[in-house]
Amino acid sequence: MKIVYTLKDTFVYYLSMAQPPHFSPALPLGFWVEPIERPISVQYYKYLMDAVGREWHWLDRMVMPEPELADLIHLPETTVFVLKNRDNPAGLFELTRIGEISEIYYFGLLPQFVGQGLGKQFLKWCINKAWEGSTQKVILNTCSLDHVAALPLYLAHGFVLDKTETEARKVRV
Repeated sequence: MKIVYTLKDTFVYYLSMAQPPHFSPALPLGFWVEPIERPISVQYYKYLMDAVGREWHWLDRMVMPEPELADLIHLPETTVFVLKNRDNPAGLFELTRIGEISEIYYFGLLPQFVGQGLGKQFLKWCINKAWEGSTQKVILNTCSLDHVAALPLYLAHGFVLDKTETEARKVRV
């Protein structure tokens, strides 16, 4: 399926966390997180990216050539996790670790799970996972195309805004 898109000027917010948080990473009953086994199926990855990110214009990887995408998601520094509910996907979390920096590269819920408070609990789990090992800093970015609650959610969970830039981002037409 060919995706038709255009470019739109977008505010990008770069955030970081320099100290580990002090909160419980507990998920609601019936929810758990598991890493996607390697090698990660590009089709399954794209299914999750579209299911979670369609409304928020997560297009960069959707329009990337599949061999390039496969190389990227199979990097040893990258782990892709799925939030599950009754063996069905409920969310996506992609973590990249380079040296002492962990980056929450993608984080989100499938639409039917948005607005129920699950995002807060899933984010706590993801932040705790990002702080494992020798991590000294956790970073992420979000943008003005994302859910209106995304930036306030990250700030409320201990991230600080480092900088804001404007860049052209892909959006479906």
